[in-house]
Amino acid sequence: MSPKRAIDAPGAFRWARNIFAVVVSLAVIVGGGWFVADQIGEKWASFSAESEDYTDDPTSEEVQVTIPEGATGTSIAQILVDADVVKTKRGFIKEWTARESEATKIQVGTYKLRKQLSNKTALSMLLNPENRVMNSLRLADGKWLAQQVQTFVDKTGVPAEVWQAVFKDPEAVGVPDWNEGKTIEGYLFPDTYDIPLKGDDEKDETYAKRVVKQIVSEFKTTVSKLDFATKAKALDMTPYQALILASIIEKETGPNDEDRPKIARAILNRMKPGSPTGGALQLDSTVQYANYRNDANPPVQAYSEDAELCKKSAYNTYPSYTSPTTGVTCVNPKYKGGFPPGPIASPSEKSLEAAVNPAEGDWYYFMVVNLDTGEIAYASTQAEHEANNQKLQAWCAASAENHKKCFGN
Repeated sequence: MSPKRAIDAPGAFRWARNIFAVVVSLAVIVGGGWFVADQIGEKWASFSAESEDYTDDPTSEEVQVTIPEGATGTSIAQILVDADVVKTKRGFIKEWTARESEATKIQVGTYKLRKQLSNKTALSMLLNPENRVMNSLRLADGKWLAQQVQTFVDKTGVPAEVWQAVFKDPEAVGVPDWNEGKTIEGYLFPDTYDIPLKGDDEKDETYAKRVVKQIVSEFKTTVSKLDFATKAKALDMTPYQALILASIIEKETGPNDEDRPKIARAILNRMKPGSPTGGALQLDSTVQYANYRNDANPPVQAYSEDAELCKKSAYNTYPSYTSPTTGVTCVNPKYKGGFPPGPIASPSEKSLEAAVNPAEGDWYYFMVVNLDTGEIAYASTQAEHEANNQKLQAWCAASAENHKKCFGN
């Protein structure tokens, strides 16, 4: 049997060699197939990516798109496709997913882009704040809500009644949690704002809330920087009372910023036990607000009229008033002393700071004695205050022009 085995051995070897050759050939074929498939896959991926993307053309047509509140990557992709900014939703979503940590920072608003951009360029342009189309809105110091409405209307085209409704919903626009008021009076922080344009399909109310939220956010940033709430509590005030004080400071102060902390101290002194004013503020700025807070164009005058001083309102900080010309006394039962129920204007940062950083002093009274320079005189007694009043009277009588500034006629 062994010789047969020996004889059979070459045949067995040839069989094994043939099998090996087949396997090697298959390996080459299959290996080649893997190579070819890999090459085809790369080509297909490249083709697929190109079919889902544009090649940037710096001369392409400019277009504006609006990203609404609550937009997702998918909805933004559809907006861009509809405007022919990107080629396909799928392509943009791929870019969005690859850069998701950046992409989620896209802000609500209108953007200036170009048609037929690459997905990468389109996303980068949306992330660049320089491409946002903005509208400049200037809010002046010391204005109350009714005086601000027309500014919003003129800059946005949204009707006055929409703004008025939003102003009455403080929680909807993100006022601080220490707010005690029923409107946003005091929170329209004076500054110049770049506000976004209203989207074509955006509701007026939604847009108005978005704009006011931006402004209130600036207020909150400012009071946080000033450590406003903590400092107010150190002065035995709630933050809301400190805001009321800041609004009064804004209305009572002239052009000289050094007066702000002094006025803050005089007002706080008036509310102390034993104050010569009996805890009443007796301020004409509050009288004006009590009479004209719903008016956009109130009269401008240094002195309040008898009828204005007799207004029955919690904002009129005169609990009673006796006319020097008629001798008649009127009583305002709605005012119980201390602060009025809410702010009377939008205070500037300087007034907010002064409210929680009052100067040291024993003044109870202050009075402007020159309406041109804004000079304010301070007094600790009623007699000193009367002397200062005579200085103002003399200034008012010095010329017809001065008289008009003092009395409005």
